[in-house]
Amino acid sequence: PVTHQFDDYILKPGENVAEKTAKNLFIKLQVNKKNCYVGEPIVATYELYTRLPSETTITDAPSFNGFSVNDLDISRNSTLENYNGRKYNVYMIRKVELYPLQAGNITLGSVTASNKITFVKSQYLNRENNSSFFDMFQNFGQDAVPPEGLVERNVILKSVPEVITIKP
Repeated sequence: PVTHQFDDYILKPGENVAEKTAKNLFIKLQVNKKNCYVGEPIVATYELYTRLPSETTITDAPSFNGFSVNDLDISRNSTLENYNGRKYNVYMIRKVELYPLQAGNITLGSVTASNKITFVKSQYLNRENNSSFFDMFQNFGQDAVPPEGLVERNVILKSVPEVITIKP
């Protein structure tokens, strides 16, 4: 059988949906530095890493207390990235330039997102046409997968907070 890069939406018998989701969908906070001085800018980027088709809604965003905030452009929204040896579609959720207003350890908060994920049970997939992940999901509405062949899950994701040390 032909396997495709993002076959993770296929749910094989006995697979754990929660484990499969955790491995294939997460939010990361990346900062360009963890130590700086008052007034020295830090760039913080929140990104959604996914190998699954999902509808994502941001439900809670950090307030960045202790910082002056400048939102940066995220129009180049989607990229393909290697992470831990696997390829992911990466979507930028928010990118900010932060200017610390006082010395001390300040925690950059989490982004929380609600995600509706749809898996297809492997026994309902027509592998003869070798349709790719993207073809299949483009035609998802009229695809020949009956409702009982789909598994939908709602998952709450949260990025790990990051502590920034700010010197006077």
